[in-house]
Parts: sequence; C-alpha cells; structure tokens
Amino acid sequence: MKNFNFSQFLGHCVIGVSIIAAGWLISEELPNTTQVPSNLSVITQTQDEQYGNYLSKNEVAAYLSITDEDVDKLFSSGELDGTYTVAGANYIFSREKLDEWVEKRIE
Repeated sequence: MKNFNFSQFLGHCVIGVSIIAAGWLISEELPNTTQVPSNLSVITQTQDEQYGNYLSKNEVAAYLSITDEDVDKLFSSGELDGTYTVAGANYIFSREKLDEWVEKRIE
C-alpha cells in the first residue's frame, strides 16, 4: 500500500473548494448579465442581398431540399462538378449553375 501524502490531499481539497466557490460566485453574477443592451440593433438581409448567387455546401442542401449527406454523396460522385469553385478550403457553389444542373436532371 502506498503512503498517504497529507499535503497532496490538502492541496486537492483546497483546489476543489476554490473551484466550487468560484462557480458559486459566477452563478451569483449571471442574473445581472442577462439584460440586453438598449442600443442593440439587428439588421436583417435576405440571402440574395448578403451572398448574391453563391452558396456554401450546407446552403446547397437547404436550397435543394436535401440532406447534407446527400450533398456529400453528389459531390464525391462528381455529379456537382462545374457548379462550384474552390476558395482555399471552402467550396463556393453558384446558384445559377445549380439551377442549370437541376434543369438537366429534370429533363
């Protein structure tokens, strides 16, 4: 059996009590910080106004009313080739080219 180290035990107790006390003090202040500033304003824009004719992968899923997984399958199979450009690590899809792609699939 290992020797009991009282100073380590006491140190752990002090740290534990400190964490509990800090959490309690923070929780006491939270109700005072939930007020919304009176000068807060929100500007709303439609997606067309904000991004024009360009979409992310997630937005493509919403635009086509399919799941993200379906977009990934179409993307990896190459079916969406020509509808996007690569900017760094991001894929930017053209809404116009997606509309053309949908029209070809309907025919």
